Amino acid sequence: MPLTTAQSLGWNLARTMMTVIILIETSAGYSVMPLSWSKELSQ
Repeated sequence: MPLTTAQSLGWNLARTMMTVIILIETSAGYSVMPLSWSKELSQ
């Protein structure tokens, strides 16, 4: 998705979930992920 869409979605998720959101740039665009998911992936 475009950066502006990812930023908007990330901001809404951060406010709703009360958590930190990470924006990731990929070859297909940007992705949004809550920080807690990234901790689970790294274990």
